[in-house]
Amino acid sequence: VNVGMPADLVDRRGRVLKSGIAKMPVEGPVHISNSGLEGDGQADPVAHGGPHRAVYAYPAAHYRFWTEEEGRDDLAFGTLGENLTLEGDDERSVMVGDRFRVGTAHLEVTYARIPCVKLGIRLGDPTFPDRFLASRRTGFFFRVLEEGEVSAGDEAVQTAHGPGRFTVREALELLYGPDPDR
Repeated sequence: VNVGMPADLVDRRGRVLKSGIAKMPVEGPVHISNSGLEGDGQADPVAHGGPHRAVYAYPAAHYRFWTEEEGRDDLAFGTLGENLTLEGDDERSVMVGDRFRVGTAHLEVTYARIPCVKLGIRLGDPTFPDRFLASRRTGFFFRVLEEGEVSAGDEAVQTAHGPGRFTVREALELLYGPDPDR
């Protein structure tokens, strides 16, 4: 479970941008409301956050991939801006509309994360967002069906499948694939 409030990011040209991408792991229960996690915030609520992007989840296995792919040893959970770092499912198995109980909160998958320039600034590499998207290891957003408490170590238990059986990865391919099967 990771949270962070908006703070200044400075790009390579010295421009200062506000961003809520810097998340840090927290201990103990955290309340999840329809607008996200307590103690967490977004600097640009039009592009980030909102009821259909209240909680951002990222598979823990992807951190192992990026550590090796990028030759980095500084990628701790929360570095990529996620609220929940999850073991198990990823974009190939999670469907849009799938529902999960995490702690006492009930969440529904809405869509994939589309990275912005701030991810590149956070990692000190302006080319990273393009590689992140091309990898299709983007994680996914949840909307909150039922508010509740979540703590590190809580299991994400699937309670229902999405109605269309359409994976987050398939959604990414429709938007960004070279020849999507519409």
